[in-house]
Amino acid sequence: MIHLAAFTATGEAGNESLKSLFPTPLSGPRIHSKVARSGAPVYISDTESSSEITPDGRETARARGFRSNLVVPMLREGVAIGTISVARPEPGPFTDHQVSLLETFADQAVIAIQNVRLFKETQEGLERQTATAEILKVISGSPTDTQPVFESIVRNAGRVCDAGDAVLVLRDGSEGRTVAHWGPIGLSPSARFALTRGTVMGRAILDSTSINVDDLSTATDFPDGQRRAASLGHRTTLGVPLLQDNRAIGALLIRRMDIRPFSSKQIEMLETFADQAVIAIENVRLFNETKEALERQTATANVLKAISRSTFDLGAVLETLISTAARLCRASLGVIFSIDGDVCRPAGLFGATPALIEHLTARPPLLSNQESLTSRAVAARHAVQVEDTLTDLKYGRKDVQKVGGYRTLLAVPIMREGDPIGVLTLGRIDVQAYTEKEIELVTSFADQAAIAMENVRLFNETKEALERQTATADILKIIASSPSDVQPVFDAIANSSNRLIGGFSTAVARVFDDMLHLVGYTTTSEAGDAALKSAFPMPVTDSGVVAKTILTREPVRVIDTETDPEAPSRLRDVARARGYRSVLFVPLIREGVAIGMISVSRREPGEFSSHQVELLKTFADQAVIAIENVRLFNETKEALERQTAMAEILRVIASSPADTQPVFDAIAASAMRLFGGRSAAVTR
Repeated sequence: MIHLAAFTATGEAGNESLKSLFPTPLSGPRIHSKVARSGAPVYISDTESSSEITPDGRETARARGFRSNLVVPMLREGVAIGTISVARPEPGPFTDHQVSLLETFADQAVIAIQNVRLFKETQEGLERQTATAEILKVISGSPTDTQPVFESIVRNAGRVCDAGDAVLVLRDGSEGRTVAHWGPIGLSPSARFALTRGTVMGRAILDSTSINVDDLSTATDFPDGQRRAASLGHRTTLGVPLLQDNRAIGALLIRRMDIRPFSSKQIEMLETFADQAVIAIENVRLFNETKEALERQTATANVLKAISRSTFDLGAVLETLISTAARLCRASLGVIFSIDGDVCRPAGLFGATPALIEHLTARPPLLSNQESLTSRAVAARHAVQVEDTLTDLKYGRKDVQKVGGYRTLLAVPIMREGDPIGVLTLGRIDVQAYTEKEIELVTSFADQAAIAMENVRLFNETKEALERQTATADILKIIASSPSDVQPVFDAIANSSNRLIGGFSTAVARVFDDMLHLVGYTTTSEAGDAALKSAFPMPVTDSGVVAKTILTREPVRVIDTETDPEAPSRLRDVARARGYRSVLFVPLIREGVAIGMISVSRREPGEFSSHQVELLKTFADQAVIAIENVRLFNETKEALERQTAMAEILRVIASSPADTQPVFDAIAASAMRLFGGRSAAVTR
């Protein structure tokens, strides 16, 4: 329907005639309906002769005293939401300029309508949020008492939904019991009544659905409600159930004394209030459960507190979490593993002996090994337990069981966005399976571990990105300030890469004449530095891992210099002298050719992550940039010196057309200077 929203007065008769045309159906024959449907302007040059105008429209034109009329649509996102029209007393067409001008006014009207709609929605949303916040505040302040919550709910429900009365009823067998009331309708705070489908409240509870009645006085489906409404005076009524596990445990009812139907938004809001009532009831139930449930909540709160206070120390959070989980589940051993590629590394421990820690560090669980319970939990994406590790045929990590001494083992994956990032395991010395309740508790701790790990990951990534950018900026600054000397760049790269990767020592080498020469390193000790320098220069055809980096143009990792079969004795000697056990080599690549390498070592044996490899590649690229810059600078300088020398000789030739001696002297001097010679001679 199209409704009249505003008009200019022409006289009582004309005004009434215009009002009589509205509201008019959108599908009707009138000009405003046609414009709204088509979304295009229509103008009538003469209302007396136009076939497009309806008879009642012509009568209105006569009553209001106009002969020509222009109507344009008010469009929002291509859909007409109204029309605007102007009329003139004389017949005649409207110009394009006039049509465009009226369309501009139509656009402004759309903006005004949109602004008012957004304002009302914002205001309504604010009222909802305020009411919700108030109720939630009462819920949090009344963990053992639902009554303050119920009182707040009926008060806010009546106010926000613009109802004069609100009542909250809980189901008690076949009866309903009033627990809270707000409004003028007389009602006992503890009134009880039979639940029947003859009332709005009863049907909302029995059918577990919202019931909205525009006028109870005419609603024959609710005979009991009709009689009650006749005595109490209310008309429009809305009842929504309090649903818990899809079963109604009560209902929330709001009433209006006049006939004024509730909107879909108000129905939705009342359902939200009903949900909050259920939350309050559930909170009190949880609070009044056993001592074990209370202990769980306290433990969870302590873990979350540790998470919030230890953003930078993941180990402390995980140890708090695993120790709490082990204590509540009566486990003697607990380990939280973090997943690094195929490897599960211990990140939080409880009750682990030094022997077990050493064993898990040296032989961590592998995801590719399905004999490990951690890998089975990751593959299953849910909790997995072994009731007795000594008799379970699928459990193959008897080596760990022997050191740890556990018999019953539980593993729960730590998930982030559907992907496993770790595993929480608990072990018991005696054979006793974990209950569903305990598994559910451990799963909640796994979720908290995911939060802690994610918080630290995001913090470390931000911190690392900032450190990387700072290091990159420092190196680029050195590159810019050292166009003719690459050594300061190598020194800066060695120090930065060593610091950011958490290395023990760093070395940079370059290829000259098929030999690898040491050009930069971080110092460890006098003996260690001497051992490193004595290993260079070395042929790029050497059989060791250093030369392999140059020949394959790929990163090479040495997990343990003492046990890696590819590590030559020379590398082992250098590692012992400098004090490291693992090392990562990355080539310096220019135009597909390895022109050097950069290495980072660590004191302890172990794998380098793909992230660390990529970071070292970044520093390798910066080293190549520095080398290339110096090469281009020196080539440019050499070319300039050559051109200068040639120009000088040509000048001497031009100034001595009859004497070659000055030319020979100039050639000898220029040649000695450009070649860096000690003497030069010219003969004939």
